[in-house]
Amino acid sequence: MVDRPHRTSDAGERRRRAVAEALREDVTLRAAAAGGRGLDPDLIQASRDLVLDLVADPREVGSATRRLRSVASRAAHMDIPLHYLVEAATGTARTLWRALGEGEERPPDLAKDGDTVLTAVEVAVRNLWLAYADADREMAASQAEARRAFLDELLVSPPMDRLDALRRRRRAERHGLTADETYRLTLISAGPGRPESEVDSITEAMRRGLGTPRPGRRLTFALPEIVEWRGRAVVLEQANVNGDSRVRTAFTQAGGGSGRRSWVAIAGPEVGHVDLLAASMERLRDAMRTAERVGRTGWIPNADDLDLETLLSLDEGLRNRAVLAELGPILGDARMGSALLETLGVYFAVGHNAREAARRLHLAPRTVAYRLQRVEDLLGHPLDSGATLRLSVALFAYQLERETPGVPVA
Repeated sequence: MVDRPHRTSDAGERRRRAVAEALREDVTLRAAAAGGRGLDPDLIQASRDLVLDLVADPREVGSATRRLRSVASRAAHMDIPLHYLVEAATGTARTLWRALGEGEERPPDLAKDGDTVLTAVEVAVRNLWLAYADADREMAASQAEARRAFLDELLVSPPMDRLDALRRRRRAERHGLTADETYRLTLISAGPGRPESEVDSITEAMRRGLGTPRPGRRLTFALPEIVEWRGRAVVLEQANVNGDSRVRTAFTQAGGGSGRRSWVAIAGPEVGHVDLLAASMERLRDAMRTAERVGRTGWIPNADDLDLETLLSLDEGLRNRAVLAELGPILGDARMGSALLETLGVYFAVGHNAREAARRLHLAPRTVAYRLQRVEDLLGHPLDSGATLRLSVALFAYQLERETPGVPVA
């Protein structure tokens, strides 16, 4: 802003300076500066002083505004609303204008008085706003970092002891979380080795689906909170009677359930305290590693649904040997091996009903009967209850091998 010229008579300048100094020393006005609100009167007084300084000596605008910006920044960090300081500045301007117009005769340079007072108010309000804006950006960045650090703490480690638990409860409340509320986590992956940009796409798509804002720079969580975390997306929500339906719907709408993507989402259980979130996340991360390893995609409503895959993935060498021990003769049939395994899998899936298996495979019943007989001949034993149980597990493990990237199939 360009300073306006101040070409007034020496008498006018002296009069304005005298009035401003008199108001500065007015004890009644100082007491009124805080407005009875329990605010720091020195901070409120700074707004008054800037207006008075600019009227007393408009040429000192630089030093006056620097002092105001410093004090206003302190006020912002103390959560004193901006309008209190603005009211102090504008109220001082009104008082100053009335004081300048007092007397039986109209001051000869009253127009200049008005121009000087208005300029002082303009400078004061503008610099108050700028100081608060700067402080807000500074505090927002700090608050966002604090919220992110607390989320990382919640998801990584439970409290070490009772004192740590009490400290975490206080921090949870500070971040807008009720410690003993019921929460749920959902972990979402774009697939193994996918670029960070795809994780960002998941996160943004989920936010749109749930109608939640970006985390921004606030201190408190806005549930459901959706963030990128260690190469995946995490949803933190309050558990409700609808279960995971909202998150599941958002995931499906985002394209995660279309089958065209490698995205996978695993819903965690309800936990009754923030201290239990770390254990829930550890369980979800184990399940997600399995899902990524075996190529599972789409929505998985429970980490327990991957327990068998996890068990069979603990020792891939042992799993491969077990598959060969049970299915080796069938796999060794170069001409019919694949068809025999497909028929066997459908036969087990329909409860050993050969006619239903034929219908699902679009084959004649006698073709299915022939294939089952061929399986018995290759294995050297009938498909009794003991054999079918072992073969069912072996078929599941074999399918797991075929879905696991980098695992050779015999």
